[in-house]
Amino acid sequence: MKFCFKIDNVLVVFAYAKTFNAKIVNSNLPIVQTYAFSKEQYEYLKNDSKATTFGLLDFDGQNCLDCPLSKTNGYKIGKCYTHKYFQLNGLRSTLKSVIKEYQSWDSIPDFPSVPPKKLVLACSDNYIRFGTYGETVFIPLNWYQILTSVASSWTGYTHQWHKCDKEYSKYLMASANNIFEDAIAKNEGWRTFVILKKDDKNENVLCPADRKNVTCQKCALCSGTTGKGKKSINIFYH
Repeated sequence: MKFCFKIDNVLVVFAYAKTFNAKIVNSNLPIVQTYAFSKEQYEYLKNDSKATTFGLLDFDGQNCLDCPLSKTNGYKIGKCYTHKYFQLNGLRSTLKSVIKEYQSWDSIPDFPSVPPKKLVLACSDNYIRFGTYGETVFIPLNWYQILTSVASSWTGYTHQWHKCDKEYSKYLMASANNIFEDAIAKNEGWRTFVILKKDDKNENVLCPADRKNVTCQKCALCSGTTGKGKKSINIFYH
């Protein structure tokens, strides 16, 4: 089940489905995941007969904004975890299914003032993974308040912590690319998710899902200032 909305030149998809990524969940129960695609990616996959899976990354500027790991911002394919072929192929399939349902960009509905009841029901007592692909701040703030209030747990991240409304910090982690951004984001009231190099040190805790036999769904520490966690989270670059 998918719920699709657009805002300006960005498409946001809420997908209620099973995932077989054992790091995310350890069961075959469905979860809710969000994806942000650009209008350029939509049109590329819809209209270019030679469109390739990796070609989608040439058009990730509108949906990834100034994320330093996006190809549009000059990083090579593979820097972001979504650039691996398996993940990219899943993104292509998701966008293909949207194109099949909405055969023109203008036919995709705009965000309504509140989430549809069916989406709220899908999120009820379920895990929500905000930001499976693309930026998360395209989702309206009041939607976060409504959807997280019914969810069993959630995780979410944004690279826009230095630009967006600080209210997003209630629900999302600030994605920090080094210990300097980590310190700045914390000073601005965010909990952080930090990519560390080998010799970097701070007071954060290491990601349990990366070093223990625990899934993101069960851990759910990456849930802003109002979620489950209190300390910020580290993960070593790999």
